[in-house]
Amino acid sequence: MTARLLAVACATVLLSASPCVAAATAVRDAQQRVIGYVDAQPDGRVLVRDCQQRLLGWSDARGTYDATGVKVYASPVPELLLSGSRCISTPRPIPGASPRNTG
Repeated sequence: MTARLLAVACATVLLSASPCVAAATAVRDAQQRVIGYVDAQPDGRVLVRDCQQRLLGWSDARGTYDATGVKVYASPVPELLLSGSRCISTPRPIPGASPRNTG
């Protein structure tokens, strides 16, 4: 077996045994609209992205961080980052409910 054929065979086995890219899990609201994605990485981090794949931040064993790397919570709570998603729709008024007085 030539060295090149051996290298291709080894690379094929390695790529099929452990995929390079993990599939992100969609997070949905009550109306089943995608509001974000949670993606567990092999290094233990969990990346959180909004519905347009913009990075909101990540979480690991040391805490939860926003997209700029600032620690926002001391525990690993990736769901916390979804509250900053632009994809979460604004609440709709309930029919028949009176509007709030703001003045």
